[in-house]
Amino acid sequence: MARHASQRGVESPQSRSSLALGVVIALIIGAGVWAVFHGRGIAPPMLIVQPAAALSAPPENLPASDPVTPGPTPSRTGSPSPSASPSRPPSPAPSASRSGPVARPGTPLPVRPATSAAPPPAPTRGAAPQPDFRARYSVTSDWYGGFVAAVDVTNRGAAGGRFELRLTYPRDVRITVRQYWGDVTASASGRTLVFTSKQPLTGGAALQLGFRADRSTRRAVAPTSCTVNGVPCELS
Repeated sequence: MARHASQRGVESPQSRSSLALGVVIALIIGAGVWAVFHGRGIAPPMLIVQPAAALSAPPENLPASDPVTPGPTPSRTGSPSPSASPSRPPSPAPSASRSGPVARPGTPLPVRPATSAAPPPAPTRGAAPQPDFRARYSVTSDWYGGFVAAVDVTNRGAAGGRFELRLTYPRDVRITVRQYWGDVTASASGRTLVFTSKQPLTGGAALQLGFRADRSTRRAVAPTSCTVNGVPCELS
C-alpha cells in the first residue's frame, strides 16, 4: 500500500519532458502565427458582434458622397377607387360675356347654321263676315176692315243668313192675318206678327214677302214697330 501511494505522488521524469515539449511547440506555433500576421500588416481576426438594427453600408459602385435620395412621392388629391378613372380638374365655366364657343389652339370652331328670321305673325283675322239685313214696309192695298202689306228684305252683308221680321201694331187694333206669301213662316204673339225665313238669304240677295190681314177699325193702321234681326225697318 505504501508503495502504490508513493508512485501516485511522484511524477516520472518522462512525463515532465513531454509536458515541456508541448509547451515549447505551442510557443513556436504562436510565435509563427504572430510573425505571419505582423509581417503582412494584418491584424489577427476578431469576432465582431453587430447589433441587429445596424444599417447596411452603401453599395460599392456608388460614391459615399452621393447617397441615393428617394424621389418625391407624387401627391394625390384623394384615394381613387380601383374602378374609378383618374380624376381630372374641373373644366372652367364659360365666361358670361361670351356667347359663342371658346376657341382652342388647333381646334376648328363648329359651324352653326344661320338662324332664320322668325316668321311674321299671322295677320289677325277680323270678325267673321255677318249678314246685314235691311227691310222696307209698305201697304199696297187698303179697304174697309182690311189691308195688304209688303215687306222687301235685302241682305247687304257678305255672308248669308236667316232673318226674322217682327211687326207690332197698336193696342186698340186687332190684326188677323188671313194669307201670307214669300219663302217665310208666320206666327202671332199678342199684337206682334213674326215672319221667319225658311232658307238662308245669301249676301246681296233680296226677298219680298207679303200678307193680307183684317183689322178691327176702318182707319188705316201702321205698325208701331218694325225690325228685321233687330234693325229698324223703313216705313212708307
